Amino acid sequence: PGAMAFTSYDARASTPLEAQNLIHVRPVNDFGIDRVRYLKPNDPWRSMLLVRLQRSDTMKMPPLGRNVVDQQAVDLLHAWITSMEGPRPLPPPVLAIDGDPAHGPLVITVHHSDPLASLHYTLDGTLPDDESPRYTTPLRLTSPITLRVKALRDGFASSITVAAPMTRPPAAGPSKPIPRL
Repeated sequence: PGAMAFTSYDARASTPLEAQNLIHVRPVNDFGIDRVRYLKPNDPWRSMLLVRLQRSDTMKMPPLGRNVVDQQAVDLLHAWITSMEGPRPLPPPVLAIDGDPAHGPLVITVHHSDPLASLHYTLDGTLPDDESPRYTTPLRLTSPITLRVKALRDGFASSITVAAPMTRPPAAGPSKPIPRL
C-alpha cells in the first residue's frame, strides 16, 4: 500500500478482505469496460483483477516479469469471483464480422448464448441500454461507425458492452484492419 500514488487498494494476504478496498471499488483505468470494478462479486467480466490476469498484452497484470498467462491462477480467481454472492450477469455477446472494410459493406451478426436475452446496440459509440435499438437481424454497415452491443434480461445483470470500431479508409488511402472480437 502506498507504493503507487494512483492505487487505492491493499491486497496483502494479511489484510482482511473487507479492508482491502477491492470489492465494488472502481479501478483507476476501466480499459473501456462499463461498470468495471477491481472485484465485482459473481461478475468475472467486470472484475478488473481477473480481466488483467487473463491478458498477455500491455493490459496484463503483473505488467512486468510475465510473458504467459497462468491458467491455474485465472481458473482459481474466476471460481472465487463467481462463488461470491451477487447478481448473475449475462455473458457478453459475440460479434461476427463479414466483409472487407476497404472495399464494401460489412455485415455484422451478433450471437448470444442466452436465447432469452435481448440484444441492444448503438452506432454512435455510446453505451447501449434498454431504449437503444434492439438487434434482430444482421446489420449492414456502409460507413465508419462504432458499433456497441449489450445483452439485457430481466433478473440478470446486463452483459458488458462489446464494441467493434468500423473504420473505412479514404478512397485513395491505405486500408486499416478491423479488430476481430
